[in-house]
Amino acid sequence: MKRRMLIESLTLIGTRKNYTINFKEGLNYISGHTSTGKTSILEMIDYALGAKKHKSYIEIGHACSQVELVFVLGNEKYKIIRQLFDFNAAVIVECCDSSKERFLFYNRFEIDSPSNPRSLSAFLIEKLGLANVTIAGQAFSFRDIYKYC
Repeated sequence: MKRRMLIESLTLIGTRKNYTINFKEGLNYISGHTSTGKTSILEMIDYALGAKKHKSYIEIGHACSQVELVFVLGNEKYKIIRQLFDFNAAVIVECCDSSKERFLFYNRFEIDSPSNPRSLSAFLIEKLGLANVTIAGQAFSFRDIYKYC
């Protein structure tokens, strides 16, 4: 069964304010002057989706504590919540209860390879319907799909 993924928003939870980028369906174009955060947006999406680390941006470190990524997989909306500078902390995934229009706790996942059924990568690959797919005899991570798309 083919499933589609759509990233709706990326939010850096700040100490004084939150920083949110909303995405539209289709191609999103990110532009701006040098050192305005274009690369940081992509790296924070990659981190939310399971990268083991992110760069130590001074501005983000002083102003933000976690990243939230809201996305739709098939007909379900999820939110990934991950601490920014605690790389070993579990990742929280919430699922949207559309009747109440709010997110509810779904599960806690580890940052590990998709061979670990408790990993965020295994969860995302399974939800996309790609759990048994290999390339050149190797399982691939969800982030591989993100990077190649």
